[in-house]
Amino acid sequence: MCSAGKGTWKLLLNNTGVVGGHMVLTHWNTVILFDRSGLGQSGLQLHHRFNGTRCKGTRGDLADSTCYAHSVEYSISNNNVRHLNIMSDTFSSSGSIFSDGRIVQSGGFRDASRKIHYFEPCETGDTCDWRVEKKHLSENRWFASSQILPADDRIIVVGGRGSFTYEFVPKMSTNKKAFDLPFLQLTYD
Repeated sequence: MCSAGKGTWKLLLNNTGVVGGHMVLTHWNTVILFDRSGLGQSGLQLHHRFNGTRCKGTRGDLADSTCYAHSVEYSISNNNVRHLNIMSDTFSSSGSIFSDGRIVQSGGFRDASRKIHYFEPCETGDTCDWRVEKKHLSENRWFASSQILPADDRIIVVGGRGSFTYEFVPKMSTNKKAFDLPFLQLTYD
């Protein structure tokens, strides 16, 4: 509500259960939040791991990051969250959005450093989830940058910690190598 140019804040939800390290507003009036999985627990404990086994609340399960959600979809219209399946550590990944609204996360930390994650928002909200591309990045992309290119919904992924190359997503083939970019080596400190 605004009066005389002053706005007010309204708290819609006390907690999503997941830190919004990355957040994306979709065209379906939802927000996708995700954060790193490598630190263990989040604020949203799951009853079942994504492989189907039960999380029983034992000491081992409390320390098992797969018993916790690391990504959620927040519905602005319904003011609720549902957990999403993203188990790779997207810490310091780079992201872009295709023209059709698909979210693309490239790289990340440890197990995710060569992975490409896609999320295609959907209207119903209960059938869409993260998927990992079968074709991996050619090099580790931790702290890389990505930028959507003007044609054909392609992304260029540049650099990363210790990586002085660039490559394109989606991958045209599994054996496509990265391209050297000497500028990155020359400006590395």
